[in-house]
Amino acid sequence: TNMTIFNHMQQDNARSMKDLIVIGGGAVGLEMAQAHAQLGIKTTLITRGKIAQNNDKEHVAILRDILSNNIDIYEDSDVTKASYHDECVTISIMQDNKTYALRASHLLVATGRAPSINNLGLDDANIIYSKKGIKTNHSLQTSNKRIFAVGDCVDLPGYQFTHNAGYQAGIVMRKILFKLPAKYNYTAFPRVIYTDPEIAQAGLTEEQAILKYGKENITILTQEFLNNDRAVSERQTIGNIKIFVHKKSYPVGVAIIGHHASDMLSLWILAIQHKITMGKIAGLIFPYPTYSELTKSVAGAWFTPKIFSNNMRKIVKFILKYL
Repeated sequence: TNMTIFNHMQQDNARSMKDLIVIGGGAVGLEMAQAHAQLGIKTTLITRGKIAQNNDKEHVAILRDILSNNIDIYEDSDVTKASYHDECVTISIMQDNKTYALRASHLLVATGRAPSINNLGLDDANIIYSKKGIKTNHSLQTSNKRIFAVGDCVDLPGYQFTHNAGYQAGIVMRKILFKLPAKYNYTAFPRVIYTDPEIAQAGLTEEQAILKYGKENITILTQEFLNNDRAVSERQTIGNIKIFVHKKSYPVGVAIIGHHASDMLSLWILAIQHKITMGKIAGLIFPYPTYSELTKSVAGAWFTPKIFSNNMRKIVKFILKYL
């Protein structure tokens, strides 16, 4: 069993790590795989689907190419067997109807977390729950209105991130201590994978935006890191920022890949949650030289078609005629 494998490996944890197998292609799996690979450890990553499969496909392709330089990646693969013998863990996987045996000195399972709620006496407290977690309303109240739940144990749309638990705790504090109305709002929830380069998202993905509003109502704006002076000076030109804009000029989603991508999310979280228009964002003054200038550049791109439209050309031509 997995526990038997872990127990054997824990007994040998004093020995140096020669190679590592990581099972899981989500944020933790990718972060840990790259971190160990950068330390010079031969690293293999196995995932049942695609790596970072909930992220922007273009950005995932960029990250995959970079990670593949020093990590062996097996996507669309099922782990069928695991064993431990002679200080070596062997993982059998099925990929494209073929079976492979992979070996390493150490194994890391990063396939997600399940809430541990079975021994909390929830039935006695009349609290509704499932395998996914404790059921709550958007104020984090359980079916027993005197009891609240926050963090990874909650069965609500969102993600198992530290900042999500902190955000939920703030809602509960406002409700309990100050009796203020507060509800869980994941409209612009930030998701980050701390690889190099980072992948960061907030709001809807491209696919979700098009599905919700229709392709004709969504404009995709892109700005490359290569066009940013700070990125060029620091030789961090891999990546871009993509904004998914509703026809009424407010953003509904953002996806960024690149150096300091996570630090560039904050303004877009505010803009998405409060429907701040692209004109207001483009009119802000950003310090030079910073990566944040990409925000102004991509917002300004919203007006490019209008500036170079046929009507604008006619207006300019008319003005020039009388100069």
